[in-house]
Amino acid sequence: EADEDGYLCLQFDDERLVHIQYGDEDDRITLLTEVGPIDPEYETAIYRRLLEANLLGLETAGGTFGLQLGGQVVMLQRVLPVSAPFTTFDKSLREFVDTADEWAARLESVPAGWELESEKERNLVRLPDDDEFVQSPGEEDQDDGFIRV
Repeated sequence: EADEDGYLCLQFDDERLVHIQYGDEDDRITLLTEVGPIDPEYETAIYRRLLEANLLGLETAGGTFGLQLGGQVVMLQRVLPVSAPFTTFDKSLREFVDTADEWAARLESVPAGWELESEKERNLVRLPDDDEFVQSPGEEDQDDGFIRV
């Protein structure tokens, strides 16, 4: 049961905590959960990937990634209208938890589960007939099948 401020916390699978806050001034429900810590060695690549995932909410089930104060823990937030039917709320809550779990697993697998590219690789566009990217240091001026942008 929610407290007098409209807050309650639910626990899923003995580990995932979802904070739920009702905002009566704007008639909405905010869901918030911790996704996981950021590996400092890969933080630039992780931030980039999270920003890409945030775009339009397509990879976040309508949620938004952010950073906890201090900047080393990824959080997932989603806002729902209070007017939504319970079945919509229930479905949205399940999607929210599943999305957080999926991204937590991704963060734990960095770099093995991620395609982390160097800045040099990001500036290369593969032509359609290329099978692999192989370039040794010092070969920048050779015709290697890449267009530099």
